[in-house]
Amino acid sequence: MRISWIDDGDDVRYVGPDETLAGRTGKVTRLDSGQDPSVEVDLDGDKRTLAPWHLVRAGEKEMHAHEKLAEGLHFFEWRGFENNCNAVVLEGEGTVVIDPGHAHLLGSLFSAMAGAGLDPGGFAAVLLTHGHPDHIEGAEVFHAAGASVGMNPDEWASLKGEGGMLFRFFGSEVPEMDVTIDLAPGSVEVAGLTLDVMHTPGHSPGSVCLFWPRTRALVVGDVVFPGGAFGRCDFPGGSYKILLESFVKFDGLSPEYLLSGHGPSVSGRADVSDSIQSSRSNLRTVVFSPWS
Repeated sequence: MRISWIDDGDDVRYVGPDETLAGRTGKVTRLDSGQDPSVEVDLDGDKRTLAPWHLVRAGEKEMHAHEKLAEGLHFFEWRGFENNCNAVVLEGEGTVVIDPGHAHLLGSLFSAMAGAGLDPGGFAAVLLTHGHPDHIEGAEVFHAAGASVGMNPDEWASLKGEGGMLFRFFGSEVPEMDVTIDLAPGSVEVAGLTLDVMHTPGHSPGSVCLFWPRTRALVVGDVVFPGGAFGRCDFPGGSYKILLESFVKFDGLSPEYLLSGHGPSVSGRADVSDSIQSSRSNLRTVVFSPWS
């Protein structure tokens, strides 16, 4: 695991659960990105070895806006200029993060999580809607902190082949992690939560949407965006026609919240339905255009 949101010599701030260190700042004197990653920090002469996910740059700009939409349901909307994705956190017997985003931008997410009373190092699982770099790079870090990883098997297989080219195109590699939670279509139990898994290919071969019946929250990755947009399908394994066919999975679902990989949350069943149907209509225009 590579520590990429802080660097050797950085002034850092503690965002972990130890109240005796809350808000303290210091300087990184050594980074260890091995199997048991750690950071040595000098806190004004008090030298500590700390977990990297409990540290962010002292001047970290928090580019994730936090919304608590319902009990146990948190939405972290990415509002930075650099490409990254939104993250969703679900709380049950344990805590689950969905799509943590780019690894080098985790400092913003960790800071926002701490502000919401969540321990970045205390997650039971990290679930991934699909395998594009801006959604899954950070999963390796949560996995190193002890979280199990969930992904659709078709997507994981794609990343080992054609899908991995997207990482190499951007000069990186597919994260090293063990995928032990199978997000195949059906129901999955994780951290005391029951989630419905829908296979929604098109943006990628193994893209999934996750529906949490308790809050009626629908996490859609890059299948649907607010305002009638939808995910691009010109990456390896993508297809606009297949993406349109995936929209049938939303019929009769009536979600209360639509949580996309990019853009703001949508709340209220009528607004969610309008957003999905608008995206579907616009996508149908693309698929059946005589110029396609």
